[in-house]
Amino acid sequence: MTSSKQTFQEKTDKLGEEIKIRHYQHEYIQHIQLGQVKAQLQFQNLELARSRAKYLRQETIKNLDTLLLQFEQKAKQRGIKVHWVENAEDAQHLIRNILHQKNSQQIIKAASPILQEVNLESSLQNQEIEIISSNLHEQIATYLPESIQASTQWILPHSSKAIAQAIEYKDGQAVKTEQGEIQEYLHKKFLNRIKPEAVGILGADFMVADTGSLSFSDDEGNIQSVFEHTSRQIVVMSLSQIIAKMEDLELFLTLKDSYKHGKNQVAQYLLLQAPLPSADGENTQNLDLIILDNGRTHLYQDQNFREALECIHCEACASACPVVPQLSLAQNQPYPGAIGAILKSANPAQSENELLENSTLCGACAEACPIGIPLPDMMRCLRAEQQAKKWKNPMSKFSFFKPKKSFMEAVKKHYFSNNKPSESFYSQRKKKK
Repeated sequence: MTSSKQTFQEKTDKLGEEIKIRHYQHEYIQHIQLGQVKAQLQFQNLELARSRAKYLRQETIKNLDTLLLQFEQKAKQRGIKVHWVENAEDAQHLIRNILHQKNSQQIIKAASPILQEVNLESSLQNQEIEIISSNLHEQIATYLPESIQASTQWILPHSSKAIAQAIEYKDGQAVKTEQGEIQEYLHKKFLNRIKPEAVGILGADFMVADTGSLSFSDDEGNIQSVFEHTSRQIVVMSLSQIIAKMEDLELFLTLKDSYKHGKNQVAQYLLLQAPLPSADGENTQNLDLIILDNGRTHLYQDQNFREALECIHCEACASACPVVPQLSLAQNQPYPGAIGAILKSANPAQSENELLENSTLCGACAEACPIGIPLPDMMRCLRAEQQAKKWKNPMSKFSFFKPKKSFMEAVKKHYFSNNKPSESFYSQRKKKK
C-alpha cells in the first residue's frame, strides 16, 4: 500500500470511529433525557422542589463565608484536617506533600470532576506514583485506543465484545463478553493491585455546615472501595459545594441524581461523619479535606456570575445542550455544558473555551437546570467581556501600523491642521529622504 493510500485509510478509519462514537453518544444522551423525565415523576410537585432548592442555594451562597467557617470548625472537631488552596497548582503541591508524608507511591482514585479540575494525573506523571482508578469506565479506558478513552461511558454498552478482546490481547486472559464477567474480572484485578500504604483520593458531593459531615453519591461502589482499601484519604471539594443544614441534604441528593443519572431515587450514598478509625482502632486524623477556590471567589464577587456558584453539578445543562455533542471528542471537560464554560472563564489559566465560542444561546440549559441558574445570560456577558477585551485597543493588534506612526501623524497634521504647509505633504516627505 502506498503512503497516500495508507494515509487515506488511516483518515477514513479515524472518521468512521468518530461517527460511531457520536452515534453512541447520541444514544447515551437520549437515555439520560428519558431517565430524567421518568425520575422527575417521583416529585409530587417538581416546581416546588426546584424553587425550594433555588431558595436554599441562594441563601447558602449569600452566607458562604459564614457557612464555610462553621463547617471548618465542625469538621476539625470531628478529626478532619482542613486545607484551603487558591488554585489547582496549590492543590497539586499539597497532595504531593501528603503523599510524601505518608511515604506512599500509590493512589486509589474515585472518578470525580474536581480531580479533573486540579489535573491530578498530569501533576503526578513524573513523581513515580501509581494511580489506580476504582471507576469501571476508567479501568476499561486503559485497554482502549487513546483516541476514544474519554468516550468509554458512551461506548461501554455497545462494545462488550471489543473490550473483552482488548483485555485478552493486553493481559493474555480470556474473558467472556458479558458485561458482568468483564466487571468481575476488572474488579479482581483492581483489588490485587492495591498496596497496604495506598492513599485514597476522591471528591464529595456536599459539605454539611451544621454537622461538619461529607456526603458521597456512590452508584457503583467506587467510593466505598476507596474507603475500604485505604488507611488514609484525601477529599477535594470546591468552596461552593456546601449546604447549610443536614435536613436539606436529601432534597439536593435526589435532585442531583434525578437530573444527572435519570434515576428515581439515590441508589446509594455515604455520609462521612468523622474519619475512619486506623488499623489499631484509634481515631486519628487520617482524612485530609482540600477546599479549592480556583476562580470561584472571582465569580462570588461579580454580581453577574454569583449565581453560578449555586450549581449542584448535575450536568443537566450538558445533556440538554444541542452544541455539547458536536464539540471535539478530545475535549474531556470536568464540567460539560454551560456551567463548565462559566467556571472555566473564572480561571485565568484556562484560555480555550470551545462551548462559549460556539453556543447558540438557545436557552435549553436554563430550562433544564433544576436550580434555575440563568446560564444563557452569563454566557452573553462572557462573550461581551471577551469582545470588549479584544477591541479595547484594536490598533495594537496590527503590528504593521506601528512603524508608520510618524507617517500617520504627519498625514494628520497636513490634512487636519488649520495651519497647512505651503508645500504638499509628499514633497516634504521627499525632501526629508
